[in-house]
Amino acid sequence: MHPSLHAQLGQSEDDIFDESPMQVDEPADHLANSSTPLSPTPPPKRPIGSIPDEAILEACQNLERNVSPGDDDARILVNLKTVWFLVHMALSQNPTLSGCLANLNEFRVNVKREGEQQFVGFLRKTARDKSWQDLFENKVFFKQNSGRY
Repeated sequence: MHPSLHAQLGQSEDDIFDESPMQVDEPADHLANSSTPLSPTPPPKRPIGSIPDEAILEACQNLERNVSPGDDDARILVNLKTVWFLVHMALSQNPTLSGCLANLNEFRVNVKREGEQQFVGFLRKTARDKSWQDLFENKVFFKQNSGRY
């Protein structure tokens, strides 16, 4: 990672981690007894939905090797490029996201906009909780004008 990223990147944890509400499907029994015709199911909002499990597993394993909960901020910052690459490669296997994914420079701008320290904290918490899949839905990995976030 280019050293100037440290000088370029810093905003609110609330902005970086906002979550969309989880959808809950109706039980099958309820649908079978319904006389109302079913409307087409909208595509899943979750980008991870159509990514092969193997790609997610590989990305998560590599993320775990590159970001550790005990890493200091400087070490995590050095690995941001690797984090972007691993998440980007997995997300790019979902063809519906092809125009929505941030390139490395857009990712850097997004991290700066959202707050470098907050994102580093999020990565550390993700490493501690081993909740790597949370990264695949973080808005810093998407173009901000894509309508995705």
